[in-house]
Amino acid sequence: MMVRYPAVCAAYPVIRSGSGRAPLRTQVKAMIESTASGGCQCGQVRYTITPAHSIVYACHCRECQKQSSGAFGLSMPMRLSAIRFDGDMAVYERPTDSGAVTACFFCPSCGSRIYHRDSTAGEFISLKAGTLDDTSGLSLVAHLWVCRKQPWIRIDPELPAFDTQPDDLGHWRSRLVSGLSTSNS
Repeated sequence: MMVRYPAVCAAYPVIRSGSGRAPLRTQVKAMIESTASGGCQCGQVRYTITPAHSIVYACHCRECQKQSSGAFGLSMPMRLSAIRFDGDMAVYERPTDSGAVTACFFCPSCGSRIYHRDSTAGEFISLKAGTLDDTSGLSLVAHLWVCRKQPWIRIDPELPAFDTQPDDLGHWRSRLVSGLSTSNS
């Protein structure tokens, strides 16, 4: 179920026509040849993404609140083949509300969460966007699990906001990676 909230939070970047930013498809196309890098806090785990993109969504579920030590987690969906990791990672597995198992990869030295891989997601992972070296160009495209958001968080009414998550989360993420719609269809 998708819901919209009336309050706007200026901290969330939104792509709108006439906002001075190129349309999302144009931005994604321009980044096809680009790379991005990131890693953990201590530097033991590093990664490079090719091609880079800026699409992220905020997840307000309790698990993301705990793993990020914040009000929500920022996830960047991508194909595992688009990222190259350097450094050893540890893994923690946990069940999800949908019945799948999520493998959570993190640095064994500093504990920084790097990415998640859902047992039903095939080739797709969710990179923890806060681990990028440069987060200034990220484009927030949706909010998930807003039924569990902190009461002081205000959600831009122009962005899709799902009470829980899209019906087929894996398909929805793959559409984001392909630069298509953020809707539940």
